[in-house]
Amino acid sequence: MIFACRLLLLIVAAELLFGAYAFTTRNRQIGPQIPERSQTDPFSWNELNDLSKQVQLINSSSEWQKLAEALIGKGFYIQGELAFREAVKRDSANLTAAQGVAFCLDRTGRIAESNKLYQQLVSKTSGETRQLILYAIARNHLRIEEPQTAEQLFYENYDFIPAKLMFNKLLVKSDRGEQALPLINQFLRKLPQSLLFQQVKREALIENADQAQALHAADMIERAELLIPVNFNTDFLTERNQNFGFNRHWYEYQTISEKLPPAQKLTVLQELQDSQKDYLSPYTLVLLKESARAAADAKNAEVLKHHLNQIENYEIVDAEIWELRGDLFDLTGDSDQAIQCWNKSVSMTPNNIVYQKLASLYAETEQNTKREQALADAALDTGLTAFRNNDLVTAGEMLKISSKLNSNSARCWFYQAELDRLKKQFSAAKLKYEKCLQINPYHGRARLQLQHLPQIPPAQ
Repeated sequence: MIFACRLLLLIVAAELLFGAYAFTTRNRQIGPQIPERSQTDPFSWNELNDLSKQVQLINSSSEWQKLAEALIGKGFYIQGELAFREAVKRDSANLTAAQGVAFCLDRTGRIAESNKLYQQLVSKTSGETRQLILYAIARNHLRIEEPQTAEQLFYENYDFIPAKLMFNKLLVKSDRGEQALPLINQFLRKLPQSLLFQQVKREALIENADQAQALHAADMIERAELLIPVNFNTDFLTERNQNFGFNRHWYEYQTISEKLPPAQKLTVLQELQDSQKDYLSPYTLVLLKESARAAADAKNAEVLKHHLNQIENYEIVDAEIWELRGDLFDLTGDSDQAIQCWNKSVSMTPNNIVYQKLASLYAETEQNTKREQALADAALDTGLTAFRNNDLVTAGEMLKISSKLNSNSARCWFYQAELDRLKKQFSAAKLKYEKCLQINPYHGRARLQLQHLPQIPPAQ
């Protein structure tokens, strides 16, 4: 009996040892985790699969990191986190992979874990990498509604321009605009065209009830540019997304498309479309529009009609589709329908190129008055683009051309008045604002600017 019990215990122990060995071996043999084929586009899945095979073949930290970056670029943060962790296991000095783990934790809502790992990296990094990590920690504190901690971290990282912006935004949002204004103005003396700083400045001025300066800040906003990156997570993912799968091919096409003849464009685009046939891709409609445009450029009515028919299935109508419909009617000799479609296009989104098409077709059909109107609209669109790009000389030239061709555009008179006001030519500005209001008495911005013009003494 005792012998039998001992034998049974030995058998059970052996089975446990064997089970533990098998489990451990199996865990060691589990390869990289990639999504199912149906969860992404064919190009991306094939590249992820190739990277997975490469990892199993070489099993180095750099290969795991490459796979992880491809995964997160496609939005697979859980699998990306596992791959980044494997990269760190194989090389503890791989700080990029460690930062990748923290990023994935951040993206999947495990903010406390993310910040803990980010904090460990602060002392191990330097320069812009360290600044980015401190910025990420501060942003995470904002996400968990700890603005005081975030504000302190932004202040400690104040040499980093995005942190400078966020620190001042928090001051303004917490009714400390008066404290923020000297700091904002100090930065704007170096970079006056910064859209985001000008927006924060305007909010601070409104908070301080400084209406005149707030209007000046609004002027600057209209002509400012987005110069400061603040969405680092999006930028980080976009860069990796463009390096893999379908997005890589699409990005490559975009970089060379202007150099390709229309016929070759159509060939490349058809290959891209064929790769998406069995996958519900957000790029399907984009590819159809791009193919239709290439067909229009090639003056191939048959192919253009084919792509427009496919676009109709999506029941979406926008300015670009109306333009393409007009192109098809133009190619088939139906001038009236082409004009109707192009007019619908510019009524939705003003576009200099479409205005030029209209002007050409009006000239062909001897509709000279309408041709001048289209040319005036084209000049106005070009002038407004120059104005918003802070090219005030070109803006003035194009707006003058537009007003000569069409003197009844309230919008054109308003922006000519804006140019005069910015040059402190207040008498001329007043006349143009009044002309704008004669044409459109409900033009609110013209009325507001007229009210805030400096008082001009009457002529002696």
